[in-house]
Amino acid sequence: MRCPPGGTGLNRPWACWTLAALLSCGTFLLFTNLGSYALWDDEAGTALHATAVSKTGDTGAVVGENLVAFRSGVALQNLKDRTVSPLQYYLAAPFVALSERSSFFARLPFALSGFLALLLAVSWMWKSCQNGSEVVIYSAVTLSCIPLFLYFRQCRYYSLVLLFVLLTLFLYLKKPKTGKLFLCLNLSLWGLMASHYLGYFSVVGALGIDYLLWGRKDNPFSRQQLVCLGLLQIVFAALIMSIWNPLGTNWGAQLQDHGLSPTQRVVLFIWQLRDCFRSEFLVCILFLASPLIAAKKRDVLLARAFVAVILILLFTAAASPQTFLGSTGTADIRYVISILPLGIFISGRVILDLAGGRKLWLALGVFGFCFLNLLNPFRLDRGQGPSTFTGFFREILGPPNDPYRVASNWISLHAPNRSSIWVLPDYACYPLMFHAPNGIYAWQLRPEQKQEEQFKNLPDIHFQGLVPPDFIVVFGPSVEQVRQLIGQWSMQGLRYQEVTRLMTFWKDLYRPELFWRTFKPIENFDPNTEAIYIFKRQP
Repeated sequence: MRCPPGGTGLNRPWACWTLAALLSCGTFLLFTNLGSYALWDDEAGTALHATAVSKTGDTGAVVGENLVAFRSGVALQNLKDRTVSPLQYYLAAPFVALSERSSFFARLPFALSGFLALLLAVSWMWKSCQNGSEVVIYSAVTLSCIPLFLYFRQCRYYSLVLLFVLLTLFLYLKKPKTGKLFLCLNLSLWGLMASHYLGYFSVVGALGIDYLLWGRKDNPFSRQQLVCLGLLQIVFAALIMSIWNPLGTNWGAQLQDHGLSPTQRVVLFIWQLRDCFRSEFLVCILFLASPLIAAKKRDVLLARAFVAVILILLFTAAASPQTFLGSTGTADIRYVISILPLGIFISGRVILDLAGGRKLWLALGVFGFCFLNLLNPFRLDRGQGPSTFTGFFREILGPPNDPYRVASNWISLHAPNRSSIWVLPDYACYPLMFHAPNGIYAWQLRPEQKQEEQFKNLPDIHFQGLVPPDFIVVFGPSVEQVRQLIGQWSMQGLRYQEVTRLMTFWKDLYRPELFWRTFKPIENFDPNTEAIYIFKRQP
């Protein structure tokens, strides 16, 4: 996917059929069984705030009788989410209003955004590819990039970021810089900012340096356009952040108190690059070879793409809100999904350069070795099979059960209406809150937060320890902690009994990060610590 050189593009029918096949297969990967899994915690948070938008017009935290208070309400101000870029909530609002428990409708607007991004990619390839080998290889690389489709399928900002990044790159590289194109570029950047602040910051930073190194010589803006571009971005940033400003909530205060040191941010940059290889954002061998290929072939676009990836990783590591690196041992690579289009371009370009451009059989051979993961030293086989593509393909044809669907179904069927429910781990309450809203999900706030202005009028059930919940739903190893608590409470006359054990593996292994995902069900697990446990308070 390179900048159109000014030619008329491809007119061969078989090239048209190749791109049509890409679009058809991509559509299949995007929409097949889109609603089979329950929303996981971040997705459910998006859908719940979108539900509030559909009812009140604002990103409220009170949905029915429930409270959406992630990490004790760290993102809230006046019981409204004022931390996260808001576009995802407003996009999802009319869809969740159609069916308030449906994961399909919650994910549908984001999958449609992914489809628009795919249409843009197909159009770009049609206009810029110069021979049949390029069409075939770029199409094959795009289809084999399963992380792209995994992120498109989430009820989260990911597909919006990818759509606006791809559109921004297209407009930035397009010639000439007309007034209409300039207006569209501003709108695209605004959309990216409203989708994710960190993604916007890293992409704009990378484009700024690219412009200084190459763009001002190859495809410059006028001085007036540059001034207008800067002013318009500043004005929009001021408008949107006057309402949704993470620095104005407890989230910003926590980042100041627990932010990473400069040394830790260097470590985070290394982890980001490593985890981009592990999650197949980048094909390790091809990416590391790209600077050498660019130098040998004098391929300026390949060099620019490589530098852009490094810059996005650097800017993200410098500003990332990730804290406590040792807690997971991984980078929050969802913050760098903007490199996915660049990774696709780099892989396709290196394959074509290695194969001499028009030697399609050789290019397909290199593609096969790289994308069947035969040369991926960072591959983690957690049920993906011989390749990530085949593993994902089998999964969407027959998705396994997931823990949140099983637990929410039990609550809907067996818990009396308005029963109070304490969920552990705490993040697991949000999928249940979305899919089984007949319960009141308890104990999200600390008891001392009862004195805070925004929380003081909330019912006591939302504060830990003030009112005992009717049910306790526990996912996985947290059950050992709960059993100890139940033993202590029984000595005080408060008794709970395990009423059922749902024999489904407790963890949501269908997130888009490949190192947290498996395409097959986990069947051999410890029923005493790795299932789903439901306790009921006894009279």
